Amino acid sequence: MKIRKVMLHGKQLGMMKKFYVDLLGFTLENESPDELIITIGESQISFVSYAENKRKRQIIPTYKKGGDQCIIHL
Repeated sequence: MKIRKVMLHGKQLGMMKKFYVDLLGFTLENESPDELIITIGESQISFVSYAENKRKRQIIPTYKKGGDQCIIHL
């Protein structure tokens, strides 16, 4: 199984950028005040500010039949 995209929620996007981009050297794909997207190999990690995640979320796993994509919404 290959993990292509992961979305994580956090409070300190600036610190995450310093760690993943400046210290570890991963590629910064996109940055906004509420989101930071980095690439690690063939995978992307999207860090989203807690401010964007105001509504209560639930786990909804989905799997595309015949494919290798599994999405879990939190």
